[in-house]
Amino acid sequence: MATQPGGSLLDLASVLLVTSVLLVIAFVLLTISLMRLRRTTRQLQLALADESGARDRAALLLAIASAVNSSLALEEVLNVALTHAGRIMGAVAGAMYLVTPGKAEMRRQAEYNLKNRARGAVRHLEEEPLSTALAAMRPLV
Repeated sequence: MATQPGGSLLDLASVLLVTSVLLVIAFVLLTISLMRLRRTTRQLQLALADESGARDRAALLLAIASAVNSSLALEEVLNVALTHAGRIMGAVAGAMYLVTPGKAEMRRQAEYNLKNRARGAVRHLEEEPLSTALAAMRPLV
């Protein structure tokens, strides 16, 4: 069989075209795989953060339970709870107030790294930010 002049050049161009198309397809598939891998990585990071938060909350509950078992003093239990909660949340300082029965006020029962106000400080329930926290029925951070 005789080859036509330029026939091998045509074959080479066809091979290059097919190779280029295959490379583009491989690049697209690789890009899709990388995007899926990134999404999976983000999901794993979120799951790890949730797990870490759950572990911190469990440690807090264990510390509180230990404080309750070792002492019946409310002040000590509240201080342990507040100190651990402040560490978990990364708070610089904090206070825990309890509602005074029969009055529209709260009295500070525990504090964490506070130096300015004396223990037992009173806050009225209609004051901000207490009224906002009470209306939302959520802790105020």
